[in-house]
Amino acid sequence: MPRGRRDQRAFVRGLLTEDDVAGEIGKVICGELEGRQSDEQVTVFDSTGIALQDSATVPLEYERAVAAGVGVEKKMIST
Repeated sequence: MPRGRRDQRAFVRGLLTEDDVAGEIGKVICGELEGRQSDEQVTVFDSTGIALQDSATVPLEYERAVAAGVGVEKKMIST
């Protein structure tokens, strides 16, 4: 089983193997690896990680949403 994927159900159940993994989603996002080539291909993303990784992407995604004029702004902490 691929390192870091020990508790993913698809691997545990044998639905996916290491040979099914084309690469990491971060490499697709950075343009280092090409994403899906057809509608028949599937992207599986496991968002398990540390909160720091999630927090690091928030400003970028916020800026993209504002630039695109989409999304709803919500306060996360009341002051």
